[in-house]
Order: sequence, then structure tokens, then C-alpha cells
Amino acid sequence: MRSQHRGSRRSSGRIFETLLKWRRDVRRFKTEPLPAGMLERLLGLADLAPSVGNSQPWRIVIVDGPEKRARVISSFEAEKRSGRAAV
Repeated sequence: MRSQHRGSRRSSGRIFETLLKWRRDVRRFKTEPLPAGMLERLLGLADLAPSVGNSQPWRIVIVDGPEKRARVISSFEAEKRSGRAAV
């Protein structure tokens, strides 16, 4: 039984290593909306990510339409021009 557990741990380690090596920044995005409930599930999983002192310093903004997207882009560009944005 003990050797099965050790083998399982090795297998998990290899899977984790593969995931880390595979991870890439994404520059192209799909335009189709996510299936219902998927965004909430993904955000719930993101809440499990560790942070120093469980501070969870992130803020998440859901941009779910072209008008909101245009406002976010405009805001980002204005901050970038002002020199205050941490880009």
C-alpha cells in the first residue's frame, strides 16, 4: 500500500511539472462566451490560490459586454498615458 502512495505522488509530481512547463501567456482570445456557471467555478478555484497572510490582494472585474469592455480599455489607456499605471 505504501509503495502505491509513493508512485501516486511521483505521478502527481510529473503532472504538476508538465503543467508548469506547458503554461504560457495567452495573446489570442476566443470571442464565444463561457458556458453558464464556468466563470464562477473558475473564480472559486482562484480563491484557493495562496497569498501572503491570506491577504488575497486581487480584485476581479467581470467585463461582460462591449460597453463595459470599451470603458475598461479607455480607462486603461488613460492611466497608461498619465504615467501612473504599473504596466
